[in-house]
Order: sequence, then C-alpha cells, then structure tokens
Amino acid sequence: LVSQFHGGCSAGRVYAGITADGKLKPCPFYPLEVGDVVKGDLESLWLHSREFKEMRDRENFDGFCGVCEYRDFCGGCRGRSWALSGGNIRASDPYCVLVRS
Repeated sequence: LVSQFHGGCSAGRVYAGITADGKLKPCPFYPLEVGDVVKGDLESLWLHSREFKEMRDRENFDGFCGVCEYRDFCGGCRGRSWALSGGNIRASDPYCVLVRS
C-alpha cells in the first residue's frame, strides 16, 4: 500500500488538475482532458477514467518501466512518457536515470 503513494509520478494516483472551466487532467503537464467536472462526477472520473486507470496500473507499463524493480516507487513521468512516445501513457520514461546510464 505504501508504494501506491510513495515517490515517483503522482499524477492520477494522488492528485489531478482541474482547469478554470472544469476540465480534469491527470497533471498540469498532461495536455489531454479526461473529463469535465462541471458536467460529470469527479469521483466517477477519478475512479473510472481509462487514462487514470492506465497511469495507476504500473504492472502493465511498457518497456523498461514495466519491468523495472523500482516501478512501484517511481513509475516514471507519465506526462513525459505520453508526450515523447506519441501518445502512449504506458511508455517508458525516456529520461529515467537508470535507462540512460
């Protein structure tokens, strides 16, 4: 349980962003909106959106992040992974110090 909230990227696990017009985003750096809290239910979006579920499911991350012994404490930056992979939220974080060394 501690690993769910300890270290690494907290986007979609511990926090999310809500824009001024009510759009829900996993983090400020993640450009896609996963729902609208004005039109929808925040709790339902938090618990059931595909993007949040994929960000939380570290066992199914692709590449190095998916097999890394530290994935439960790190998980890489999901926003950066998404942006630099062309849209794959489960992609490995290319700026991981373990991958780069």
